[in-house]
Amino acid sequence: MLPKRKRENLDKKQQEAFANEYKGNLFEYLIGSLLARYFKIESLFVKSIESTYRQRLMKYEENLRASHPLLPAQLQLLAKKTVESVIEKKELLPARVDAILLTGKIISSQTEAVDDLQEADLVLVSGSSKIPVSIKLTKDGAFVNTKSGGVRTFIEKYFASFSSAAKFQEELNNVLERSFFEMAHLLHEMAGLEFKGSFDVEWREAGLPLLPGQLPEKMSMVVLAYYNKLTEVIYRGVNSFYQEDVEKFLSCLMPIVGLGNKQMLQVKCFYSGELYNYRQTIIHSYDKVFTDNVGGRALRIDSLSTGSGLFEIALHGMRLQIRVKPMNQFVQPSLKVNCSVRY
Repeated sequence: MLPKRKRENLDKKQQEAFANEYKGNLFEYLIGSLLARYFKIESLFVKSIESTYRQRLMKYEENLRASHPLLPAQLQLLAKKTVESVIEKKELLPARVDAILLTGKIISSQTEAVDDLQEADLVLVSGSSKIPVSIKLTKDGAFVNTKSGGVRTFIEKYFASFSSAAKFQEELNNVLERSFFEMAHLLHEMAGLEFKGSFDVEWREAGLPLLPGQLPEKMSMVVLAYYNKLTEVIYRGVNSFYQEDVEKFLSCLMPIVGLGNKQMLQVKCFYSGELYNYRQTIIHSYDKVFTDNVGGRALRIDSLSTGSGLFEIALHGMRLQIRVKPMNQFVQPSLKVNCSVRY
């Protein structure tokens, strides 16, 4: 059983995760509603949302008000400021919008028309055109998650246009198998257990942790070293691709920073402090990000920090962080590559 303090920390993290989900969904709805009001289609926007989801939003607001009494009102202010910033960028918006849809939610049958619009929280429909909009509400200075993929396919999936991608992916998978075995063997030795090739029932019966955050420091360092070996392979691959063709490399990065769809608008609202004070809104489009970085003028891969398990790529106005993390439990060789951006 976990010590009381660790249980309390886990409970707190779970509560914050729920609060983040509530505020994220409410913020997306508020942005959609305010944009619909601007384009004079607010009633149509409301009708497009099924009653079950409207009820869920009401429940989210109720739960959020119970844990963070001032936050619902502050979300409305943040949404208002954000939409004002979006409207100022008129060149990025269609002159007329016929419908605004929430995506990834339980909404009307119109969702069939937007199933292919990945990463979008809203879709602006103008005639036959559809403009996907990604919405992020995040603390000023924090990294924003943009992409996460399994380590066994990450390189080939996102850098497939490079002929050497398959070679680096094969090396990464081989290192994964070998380093997982070495890590598991060493942890069993440290725990005074016989190693039989994997984490089996004896590890669990001994009451040893399954989650990396629950490991004592010395064991945690062993697991981190395991992640580092994989990060080093990804880093070498990324550097190789960059040296081979900067423009092609930049094209590969676009889906990783959340701009896989060339029509996508990224709208990011930043706040500060416990009172969620508005800081700024940053809006990115595919064309703007690509143009700002094409030719390698601002694009730079930082050196790999020893023992950090991550590396960063500097782009114009943002930093992309790439790190290896467990899917959940570290006792299985199931890892993901987590990508996040700080603006």
